[in-house]
Amino acid sequence: PVLIFLQDMKKAKGSFLPKRFTTNGKKDVLHRITLNPQVHHEHSLKETLSTLVHEMVHLKIEASGKGPVKAYHCKTWVQAMRDVGLEPVIVNAKGFPNGKETGRNATHEIVAGALFDTCCDELLAQDYELDFTMLPDEMLKAKKPKKKKKKTKFAYTCHGCDSVVEGKEGLHIHCQDCEEPMEQEKPEPSEEEDGMQD
Repeated sequence: PVLIFLQDMKKAKGSFLPKRFTTNGKKDVLHRITLNPQVHHEHSLKETLSTLVHEMVHLKIEASGKGPVKAYHCKTWVQAMRDVGLEPVIVNAKGFPNGKETGRNATHEIVAGALFDTCCDELLAQDYELDFTMLPDEMLKAKKPKKKKKKTKFAYTCHGCDSVVEGKEGLHIHCQDCEEPMEQEKPEPSEEEDGMQD
């Protein structure tokens, strides 16, 4: 069994993590495939589906018990990718092809006329769509309105000599010079009090 997640990733289009979850009864071990929704936003649907198949090949190898020992993208994975019509491209940490056969980081190319290409074309001909898309950056970065901080200090004024002091709400203060009570400023109405209520 596998769980599929959508998660933003800085460099990767997708990832496969074996044995990441278990059921409550701890009978089944669940693997995790993660797809970067930015790929679907910036690339064609065929490219997005090829990324899903890329990760499904990892799943197939893990389920077969022939998972890699050293290289994440091992020779078994390379051959399985070619079997489904995707040509592996091993890349360095910066994402550039390094000419190696296996390695930690890899992407792929869709082989024209091969199995994935023809099957995907048949699927897309049926108006297949993925029902998700990324929100525009401006919507993601839109700041929530800041809540107005509740006032904690209030001014108290003596009407005899116009002296002003500050203190918390509800104090009973007298002016020592005039021996008059000092009046607290009226608090500003809250948004609920200022607007219409149901």
